[in-house]
Amino acid sequence: VAAGAIPLIVAAMRRFPQSEDLQTHGCATLGNLAVHDENVVCISVAGGVDVIVAAMRAHPQSVDLQSTACKTLADLALDDDNSVSITAEGGVDLVVAAMREFP
Repeated sequence: VAAGAIPLIVAAMRRFPQSEDLQTHGCATLGNLAVHDENVVCISVAGGVDVIVAAMRAHPQSVDLQSTACKTLADLALDDDNSVSITAEGGVDLVVAAMREFP
């Protein structure tokens, strides 16, 4: 993280929103980084919630992306501020939609 990996991941996800593979791997990488509390804040500050929600909207039929994004949002939601952001961005509705589409 000291090397600035989180902002680079978020920037790549913003630059290539139609790349399902990049979005899926970006969500997975952010999720892996979110296991450390200090990274959760960095992910949020860098716009991680926004790009994850945007990825879910852009690729609603991708089971891999949807499941990975749901897990990552769940990890990020353990932080109260992120829970508010996830809800405000429509993330909860997207998680519910993914759960209905891919039971």
